[in-house]
Amino acid sequence: MKEFAGDTGLVAWHRLDLREPMRLLHLSRSRLTQDLEALAAQNLLQIAGPFKHRGILLSDPKRRLRFDTNILTQRRIEATVKLRQMQRYCELASCRRHFILDYFGESHASPRCENCDNCGIVWQTSAEATLLAQKILSCVVRMQERFGAKAVAEVLKGSSTERSRSFAGLSTFGLLRDLPLKQIEKDIQRLIAASYLARSDGEYPVLQVTPKGWEVLRGQRQAALPAPADERQHATSPRKIKGGTLLQTLQLLRQGLSITEVAQARALEESTIWGHAKELALDGKIENLDDIISPQEVAEISRFLSKTESFDRATISAHLPRHHPSKVFFVRAILQARQRGVKI
Repeated sequence: MKEFAGDTGLVAWHRLDLREPMRLLHLSRSRLTQDLEALAAQNLLQIAGPFKHRGILLSDPKRRLRFDTNILTQRRIEATVKLRQMQRYCELASCRRHFILDYFGESHASPRCENCDNCGIVWQTSAEATLLAQKILSCVVRMQERFGAKAVAEVLKGSSTERSRSFAGLSTFGLLRDLPLKQIEKDIQRLIAASYLARSDGEYPVLQVTPKGWEVLRGQRQAALPAPADERQHATSPRKIKGGTLLQTLQLLRQGLSITEVAQARALEESTIWGHAKELALDGKIENLDDIISPQEVAEISRFLSKTESFDRATISAHLPRHHPSKVFFVRAILQARQRGVKI
């Protein structure tokens, strides 16, 4: 607080740093400025201009500002409920149109609209998908269902954050270290969409295992997970490769040419051909990956990926000089797909 002589004598100014109220109130600078101007319009405060005594002056220091905390609390609860509804809509695995109709109290004749993205979901049921679900569900339970998706993903990744290190003693710590953190978060969302996990209510929701999720965790049922969005697109709209560049690469690979030989034959960069190979493999067009890359190479690259949380082409060249960087990205994509239950 600073005192200086104003038009009405010695007055007390509260020097204002907008960053602090912006942080506490979760407001943007423009919104906070608008709110301050609204209070100034009601003669509750005065805002000094951009000079050395910049700050806020209460028009009447003896006048107490009265706030109805009950109204403010109720508004916050209502806003939180709306936020959770929007979050559920985003994480939904059932028909989105029906969710909207139910929200507005309208009826619908059929269980599916067959037009939204969720009505085209491909559900994956496999031993790999079940194992992935069990790993995530187990981590949620071992963390006592007291944390959100971000914290659970960091523990599964084995991240080096202070919060994650406090769970280093858990058997699930680093259980999915081969996957990128964002991929683990997406897989957690898939479990929420499949109703194996649920978010608690309240201002700070945490993950909780549902009765359906407990059945998967105990091995009483297989997990059925919605396919990731990119694979869902492949399933609902198969890539047409007839006569295209992917088909040309596929034909040469089926003739027994290596990736390097295909690149030379087509006068393309080797990285481009590895990109073709990844798309063809994920589309199920390559029957045997051993024809492209040997199991020994996959094992060597897998060991590198398990020890390296993030990397770029320079890192790959330094640690795996025998392998083309695009080959490493190819192996990572295949391993991630297998973790999600895709049979490749």
